[in-house]
Amino acid sequence: MHVLSELMRSLFYIIALLPLLLSPVPLAFGQQVQRFQDERLDAALRQAYDLSRANFAAPSMLGGAGIRFMPPMEVMMQMMQVAGLTPENAPVDPFLVMAVYSSGNPVLPEGAVASFLDSTGGRWDPDQFDRTITPRAQAALSLKLTEWAKFFHLPYAGGSPIFFTEEMEKFLSLVFTAQSKMIIQFSTENLLTESGFVNGISLESGEREVIDSTIDPLDQALMLWAISDLAGTLDSDVYFQLKDPATADTLSGLADQTFRLVEANEATTPIDRSLTIVSLVWYATQTSNGE
Repeated sequence: MHVLSELMRSLFYIIALLPLLLSPVPLAFGQQVQRFQDERLDAALRQAYDLSRANFAAPSMLGGAGIRFMPPMEVMMQMMQVAGLTPENAPVDPFLVMAVYSSGNPVLPEGAVASFLDSTGGRWDPDQFDRTITPRAQAALSLKLTEWAKFFHLPYAGGSPIFFTEEMEKFLSLVFTAQSKMIIQFSTENLLTESGFVNGISLESGEREVIDSTIDPLDQALMLWAISDLAGTLDSDVYFQLKDPATADTLSGLADQTFRLVEANEATTPIDRSLTIVSLVWYATQTSNGE
């Protein structure tokens, strides 16, 4: 299973759902239309969630296809306390990653049992990982985590949970945000050069090894999108429980730097140009850069 292609495929699918969610419906149908809208939204959200879970949770938090990080226990306990989640109802040994591998074999050993609350039985075979780390996969995973962190923030503002309990969704909002921060930090420290985010590295030997030094225009655009989305989230009063002005300010500076990389590496294909436009829109919503 190629993790990068699955991350990107599901990202495009979620984007494709937006017209379904936002298309106008005549008001004359009254309550029937409203019920249809609600059902349509619920169905679209369920599809988006199931696809996202299969294509980013399975490789990373369940499958272990990446470089792991674990917040200090006191930090995890604080998140649980804020969310109102008790230890007995918390996920067992989630595999949080700061870098996702390019590919792996999702076939589990015979008799393995994995669940959301206990993912230890769902680990993929580590001998079959391609441990190359790319900015494209990093950006896609960060975007997914940030967007679902915002969605799962709804119960903090009095909204109703959809997929889990209120406490679990609050907890996931905090954990996904922390993970997205770590992914961007890792990417900046290991993939970013003066020329841009390189196409691939490996840390398998214990040392950073550049596998592909190509500076791909789409990689720069997707990193700009991910950085801008996270920066705007951490600086928003809407997501008050996630607010982190200091980190948002740091990310805003990084977004300005990445914007210059996008300018210097012009996209040439229609799909690359389309996604670059999307990334520039996200950047424009959070930057103070007058350019």
